[in-house]
Amino acid sequence: MVLALGAKSVAATVTVYASIVLTAVITYLVLAAASMVERRLGQTGMRILTRLMGLVLCAIAVQFIIDGIKLSFHPMD
Repeated sequence: MVLALGAKSVAATVTVYASIVLTAVITYLVLAAASMVERRLGQTGMRILTRLMGLVLCAIAVQFIIDGIKLSFHPMD
């Protein structure tokens, strides 16, 4: 939503919405193949993948917090 609001041209808006659709399709494919991935990785691989995804989620959360703090001191014009 933030990227869609920041899009200044029609091309930028189309790019944002195309990215959203592409992300949805990739997410569907990954979730549809989840049982196959689980069988391939095994118990240990799933634990490693879970920890890595938790680390990625933590990094994204920290970035959101940093961006929020920056915006609170220097609001956008």
